[in-house]
Amino acid sequence: MTQTMFFALTDDLLALLEIVESKGSLKYTLMGNFLADEMTDGPTVYSSGAAIRNLGKAKVPSATGCNRFLVCESGMSINLESFNGKTSKRVLIDQLINPDTVTFAPGGAWDDDVILSGRVATVSTTPIAQALMRRFKNAIKKTFTKVRAYYVGPQALVQLQNGKRLTAAVQCPLSTISRWRHNKTPRPPTTRGFSRSSPVPSVPSLRHSRAGGNPAR
Repeated sequence: MTQTMFFALTDDLLALLEIVESKGSLKYTLMGNFLADEMTDGPTVYSSGAAIRNLGKAKVPSATGCNRFLVCESGMSINLESFNGKTSKRVLIDQLINPDTVTFAPGGAWDDDVILSGRVATVSTTPIAQALMRRFKNAIKKTFTKVRAYYVGPQALVQLQNGKRLTAAVQCPLSTISRWRHNKTPRPPTTRGFSRSSPVPSVPSLRHSRAGGNPAR
């Protein structure tokens, strides 16, 4: 699987998706396992990133439980898988039966203190899926800042500098990215870690948490 992990708020995501969509129109289909009765009008589809309801606002306190979308070219059909559940018929919307797509999980703000991680990824090696992945990765690299293994959007970066918690889940004992310690003239962040006993360098650094330098997963 190819993936790029990030932290972003609403304005970060809107700017990102505008760049991605400038290369060609896309649509976003809500992924999941649904009751067939909920799908009588078809899947939930957004014609642009700006149309996604509550973009950049996490609906649960864990990134794995937040909304995910299949992203594909606007003229492409999405395959649905129907099956019998324990008590009712269900419909699955998944990438495995839609190989010419990527998955997009925006993550976003859970509350005033926590931003949950997002991800764009694909398990598919088709030329179309890989081209979509490159569009997202190029736009992310152009507009976000690399901080360790993650890319951080401009607004999320301000929150990181202000001491907000960037993590995969509220219940994680450690932040995925610790609070940023910076001097009076901030520069782009370094991806190197520093132990608590290390001297503070002259350029901005990322501080390890008390429990150590490994990010929470």
